[in-house]
Amino acid sequence: MTSRQQRTPTVSCVLPAFNEAGNLPNVVPNILKVLGGLFSAVELIIIDDGSRDDTLKVARRLSEIHPEVVVLELSRNFGKECALTAGLQVTRGDVVVLMDADGQHPVSLLPDMLAQWHKGM
Repeated sequence: MTSRQQRTPTVSCVLPAFNEAGNLPNVVPNILKVLGGLFSAVELIIIDDGSRDDTLKVARRLSEIHPEVVVLELSRNFGKECALTAGLQVTRGDVVVLMDADGQHPVSLLPDMLAQWHKGM
């Protein structure tokens, strides 16, 4: 058994968001629920990528409700790849999951995906 399999990992989820004020209130609780059922410690990092809507306001409100949520604000829209990089730089988890804030990545697939990771695949 490898050391990865012997300890309970923590997980960081990096969620770049550009004009996703309407999606975050649904996506964030779903991600937290699924990851919270799989890991003892979870952090969800929302990166506001220069949104022009209320994404930043909604993200901050979610961080007040959910202490696992960390909010980063970029000074302007740099694009998804730069937002992901910014999020990766502050993660603290043993494993990092990258997801889109628009909900296009099915949260329901996380348990199977992470089970494969845990097996070393």
